[in-house]
Amino acid sequence: MLAVLSGQRSGRIYRAGLQARAAALYARYEDPSRSYAESWILAIRDVLLEAGVLDTDAIDARLAELRRTLDD
Repeated sequence: MLAVLSGQRSGRIYRAGLQARAAALYARYEDPSRSYAESWILAIRDVLLEAGVLDTDAIDARLAELRRTLDD
């Protein structure tokens, strides 16, 4: 999911540091009221914002695009 949202495609260098940071942030969002996936998405969102890879508007747009794709 991190690679999809950050626009990383095959042939480009994968930024492993982003994945490591997301794993560190995961505990912040781990809560019985959230699913495993929800906690990861929140951690990934924070990593993308921190790293300046995407801003809030870009994340929202990509998530909307993914929802449309999944709904089709």
